[in-house]
Amino acid sequence: MQMILQKSYQKIKSKSMGKKWNLQYAKMLAQFGGGVEMNDLEFQKVPDQVFSISLKNKELILVTFGPTRAGKSSFINKMANKHLARVGEDQGESTTTEVSIHTGIVKGCHLRLFDTPGLNDSKLRFSDKELQEKVKITLLEHSEKGQLDALLLFESCYSDSNQLRNTLNKAQQLFGTFFRKSAVVIFTKYVKGVKSSKIETLKDICDQNNVLYFLWENEDIEDQEMEEQKKSLLFLINNKLQPFDVTEVQKLQEKIIERALRLREETPKEQQREEFEFELKEIYFEAKKEAFNYTVNEIGWKRHGNWFWGICGSLEPHVIKTNKEFEYTVQVPKEEMRKHIMAKDVKIELPIEVFMQRARKQVLQELKQAYVCQ
Repeated sequence: MQMILQKSYQKIKSKSMGKKWNLQYAKMLAQFGGGVEMNDLEFQKVPDQVFSISLKNKELILVTFGPTRAGKSSFINKMANKHLARVGEDQGESTTTEVSIHTGIVKGCHLRLFDTPGLNDSKLRFSDKELQEKVKITLLEHSEKGQLDALLLFESCYSDSNQLRNTLNKAQQLFGTFFRKSAVVIFTKYVKGVKSSKIETLKDICDQNNVLYFLWENEDIEDQEMEEQKKSLLFLINNKLQPFDVTEVQKLQEKIIERALRLREETPKEQQREEFEFELKEIYFEAKKEAFNYTVNEIGWKRHGNWFWGICGSLEPHVIKTNKEFEYTVQVPKEEMRKHIMAKDVKIELPIEVFMQRARKQVLQELKQAYVCQ
């Protein structure tokens, strides 16, 4: 019986059915795996029965990633069917400043949505590098099962600029080359039936980078059509994408740091003559004059008697005490902290930050080559 079903599945899939859904085909997909056609232009309706078999009571963890004003927060509000994320005003300023987590339910499928700030923040409140750190930390802290089901990259069909290549490069820097197997580009603000040269360009970029895309219609769309669109996207995510192990983000960062350390070790160190200043306690002698007083007895003479006899009388000896001072020089020891300067040739080791960019480029290039080989 299993063999008959498998052959039936292959037969149905091989038929020239274009991009239209078929209930029998969808049932086979639900049983044997697979998903929607890669890079379908517009969503295809998924029968409720098939959707329930595949996604009812299942939790999907989705992460938004892309430039400011690309419609990430509006997308989250639509997916959750309530106003959870703040949406930018007409001035086109980004409103999300931190990674926030929202939940929602679509036909029994539970969603956990990580709303991230936009790349190239319009108010320059944080750099792209700081944003990448915020996303990495939040994913590692709040993903209990250690993986996310899809990385949703955003590009607006309405915007004049094309930032998709930059978004893909930033995603590769944060998640590594293998993120493509877990990513789908959401073309927001798409108007059904309206052809656009920008959409064709975006499709080409996705094809060149082996990334799925999904045209997301959020202007003037009926509620029922919106529900069908959400089901189609979630079915694509569940059947076409591979879950992404968030610990790979940390492993990638560690690998880049290891490579940077190796590059620094391999780089010849420059010698530089440096002067070192240090202090030593030294003893020296200082000359100091000292003196002491002493008394000397000397013999003096005076005439004996009254004034008459003092003039005419005889002389008598007497003792005269004289105070004298003696000066001399002594060497007194003293201590003093004295500065000394010594020159030394040292090898200069550059900080690891100098090598991070080259290390990241090498690691990502190696991962990209491995991805292509697969």
